[in-house]
Amino acid sequence: MSDECKKVLTYYRYTKVRGITTLGVLEKQPRLAPAPSKTPAQRLQDLNARLDADIRARNAITIPQCGWHCDYLGERIVSDTTRTRTVKIIWTEPFELRDANGGVFRGIGRYRTRGDAHVQTVKWEKECDTKLGDPDSDWNEASFNPEQTNIELISNYALADLWEALPQSEREMLEYLKPEKA
Repeated sequence: MSDECKKVLTYYRYTKVRGITTLGVLEKQPRLAPAPSKTPAQRLQDLNARLDADIRARNAITIPQCGWHCDYLGERIVSDTTRTRTVKIIWTEPFELRDANGGVFRGIGRYRTRGDAHVQTVKWEKECDTKLGDPDSDWNEASFNPEQTNIELISNYALADLWEALPQSEREMLEYLKPEKA
């Protein structure tokens, strides 16, 4: 077995403890852009939706597995923390600025806002190791030269009938000796 089995696999699981509680600063570009059309309530809703989507995406990641040729030794929680995390959303809106003389500025306003949420992050470790004993690949290379023959008496079956019932694949390692007539 190779040493690729001796490893610790790490993964994370996230849970929203409390959604967006504080709406942060609203930023805009260019400076002349008007206030966005989204209300603070809409921005809060969008931030919560973004937080939910991010948590779903992160939790959807496949948990790493020990290889089939490795031993799985178990998993444990390494850390469990609940912290304030910042969530941001960015969007654009077209705008026009008009003056009394008929002058117009047209542009695209770029907006960014953020909010704080409480998110629980649980870090897990899964431990893998090399299997004990002979590797499975040695099965096909096993020696068929025993030093002493293992003899077992089968009294309830006629071996001739059993030989006929055996599929060809099982006959390959066997030899049938017909009984001697007395």
